[in-house]
Amino acid sequence: MPAVASTGYPSPRKSMAFAKRMVLVGLTGFLLAVVFLGLFPLEAPRVFMNQRRTAESIRELNRAEYDYVHKVAVKAHQFTQLRQRR
Repeated sequence: MPAVASTGYPSPRKSMAFAKRMVLVGLTGFLLAVVFLGLFPLEAPRVFMNQRRTAESIRELNRAEYDYVHKVAVKAHQFTQLRQRR
């Protein structure tokens, strides 16, 4: 008996066996992925995290210095204007 019926489609029994096999392969792949991720978790290396934190600290320090200098410059300008009024 041929594997393909006269309609050109595989027999229902063969397509059901193929579907079961694919479900088992998919489930096995999923379980292997879970085990692999359990053994080797996805986390950023410490060096990268330290460099990122350092860059953020430098950015914060630069912003604080800029704000301080800006406030001092504004006060100096106001002081100069007060001196000129006298």
